[in-house]
Amino acid sequence: MVVVTAILFFSAEKERVVQPKSSSEVATTVYRVDQEVSNVTYRVVTVVDGDTIKIIRNGTTTTVRLIGVDTPETVDPRKPQQCFGKEASTETKRLISESGWEVRVVDDATQGEYDKYGRLLAYVYLHNGTLLDEYLVAKGYGREYTFKNSTYQFQKQFRRAQVNARAASLGLWSTQTCAGGR
Repeated sequence: MVVVTAILFFSAEKERVVQPKSSSEVATTVYRVDQEVSNVTYRVVTVVDGDTIKIIRNGTTTTVRLIGVDTPETVDPRKPQQCFGKEASTETKRLISESGWEVRVVDDATQGEYDKYGRLLAYVYLHNGTLLDEYLVAKGYGREYTFKNSTYQFQKQFRRAQVNARAASLGLWSTQTCAGGR
């Protein structure tokens, strides 16, 4: 499988993409894919919710669960729609639409290939190199998520992004949306 070794091809450089202008903004560190090595993109056919999308891969529709982020539920039939779930789903759709419905999907060798629901576990990069998983945490659309204490490649960065988003009362951390993420 081509995707299995793709995680080794990340550029080590970080790029600061947002400078905070006030306490309501937070700096986001975005990891860029090395364009010379990985330029394979996949067509997104639907955004299921804030942390799950469907892509066309090898001619079939594949459901992808973003690694390291958990957005509030909107489509789980066993649960009511959670606070800020609609906003997280809308933001994911907006970003993927701005990316031309094309994304890069990269696995993490520290995680399983699929979760218990059969979803491919992966990081999703937009056309401009933005790591969608981290962006959602950094802007307060979701929480950092570690599955069963299984450390993943960008865990420290995602946790730092959550601390910053919470400190800036962004998204679900705002007392005006979800009572500060409680």
